[in-house]
Amino acid sequence: MTEERPRRREGRTGVLVLVLSIVPLALQASMVRAFGVNMLIWDEFYYVPFVHLVRTGGDWSKWIFLQHNEHRMVPMKLVLAPLSVWTSWSVVAEMYVSVALVALTMWGLWRIFRPTSDRGALAFLPLAFLLCNPAQYFNMLTGIQMAFYFTLLGMIWAFSFLQRGTLPGTVAAAASATLASFSTATGFLVWPVGLLQLILARARKATVLVWSAAGLCCILLYFWNYQSPGQISSRPIFVGIGATIRFFLATVGAPLAGGSRSASTIIGGVVILLGLAWVIRDLRHGDLRNPVRAPLYALLASGIIAAALVTIGRASFGLTQALESRYVTFTELAVVGLYALAIGRTVPKPVTALFCSLLVAGLGVSSAHGIREARLWRSNQEALKTILLDYDRQPASALELLYFPNDLAHYAPYLEHERLVAFHDRPPRSLLTDRGFVLAWGDARFPRRVAAGERTTGQVEVVNLSSETWPGLREAGGPAYAVRLGCRVLDPAGAEVMPLAERGELPGAVPAGARASISYRFEAPRRPGAYRLECDLVQELNSWFSAHGNPKMTVDFIVG
Repeated sequence: MTEERPRRREGRTGVLVLVLSIVPLALQASMVRAFGVNMLIWDEFYYVPFVHLVRTGGDWSKWIFLQHNEHRMVPMKLVLAPLSVWTSWSVVAEMYVSVALVALTMWGLWRIFRPTSDRGALAFLPLAFLLCNPAQYFNMLTGIQMAFYFTLLGMIWAFSFLQRGTLPGTVAAAASATLASFSTATGFLVWPVGLLQLILARARKATVLVWSAAGLCCILLYFWNYQSPGQISSRPIFVGIGATIRFFLATVGAPLAGGSRSASTIIGGVVILLGLAWVIRDLRHGDLRNPVRAPLYALLASGIIAAALVTIGRASFGLTQALESRYVTFTELAVVGLYALAIGRTVPKPVTALFCSLLVAGLGVSSAHGIREARLWRSNQEALKTILLDYDRQPASALELLYFPNDLAHYAPYLEHERLVAFHDRPPRSLLTDRGFVLAWGDARFPRRVAAGERTTGQVEVVNLSSETWPGLREAGGPAYAVRLGCRVLDPAGAEVMPLAERGELPGAVPAGARASISYRFEAPRRPGAYRLECDLVQELNSWFSAHGNPKMTVDFIVG
């Protein structure tokens, strides 16, 4: 009976952790839903030939171990292959795969955390939120970055399996470490850090030898037919002791700094000092070589070493690079390890409460910053998506924002023909012909007197006198090729006072002969006087209606 109670308590705790973990995972999923854009970034265009081979039944086996810069990215390619067929290469689907990988990582982290603390499932919740920290928005909102989450998954589970101290556990840890290593080159730090964990845990020599042999085999296999990446920066690696230290500290503190350079440097310094203080504490108490706490030091060391690697490669690019979103996924492990140490069984509750409060505050700041940056990222990706959708009308200077123009000349038509990634989100291109650009304006209901700077709303009626249907935003599958209303404000001399970037949307598709009412909002000029609102219809990425002989609609109004 006495044995059943701990089992039941452990079962209830596991259920509670599962329920609580849904909250941060839902946050990451909501980030994908709100800000994810089905658009490739530069590095993803590299995989168009790979996707072509997969979808046509060609031999894509040589791609499995093919390098991408210094990375192999094997797991990412094995996921991309079926997704390119099942989802028409949806980048957003890849983002949701990253959410699933974080969920599995969270499970592994809980297995590490559970034996080290008696604070309960609620104490684990900040760690779950750290794994889903919006500060890593770039990795969350980029399909190819699932490789980073595969690396994190392999690292966490390697430390978890090593915690068992058994030969089967070591073999499973080696398999997890290999997963991390063949995802990104950063994953290789799991081998020396895992060795440190085994030493701290007083592992048997046989276990250490098995782990070391597995690491050596992984390295030899990885560097078989390895080619040094072609693009190596000519910038000096060493930029001065002071600048290097500041960059390193900022990289360590970036996960909780909310984009602030000074705050990231201070937080990084605090993390390093607290880590050293904890080492000294455990040395004095004889806990440094405690098998239960060894994986926590492995997490702390992983985050610090990852920050050091970023510093070596990026310090010469300036302090802004230290705050890059993509690095947070690995550098936050230092905070994870430090927090887990601070809520251990032997730690006084006031210390635990202080650490928890500071972590929650930092997460709040970094999450708000990450969400703001995610909005900007979405806008940027939408703009690039528009360029891709209209690739055959774009100048080379615009195409260079996407990828190499010579390669795009082959890749973009293939993506359009197969309706992959961005092209899958809209119906096949539907351009109005000259016969489609015929309209008549109806009533225009706008206030004739407004206050300076007032946000003003009005209605415009328009009649489709053409023989073609005008597609709205929904029918066009997005802004590209939708018929929309655009306006600008003119002074009495006809000079443009302010170009208005906002568009008014059709309520839906407008068939030939139909009438539609369009709402439009604009901000009045801040200087009193007489003005004119001039409006025109446009099919985005095609033509304005006035260019085909149609009159523009005008409304006079007074500011003041």
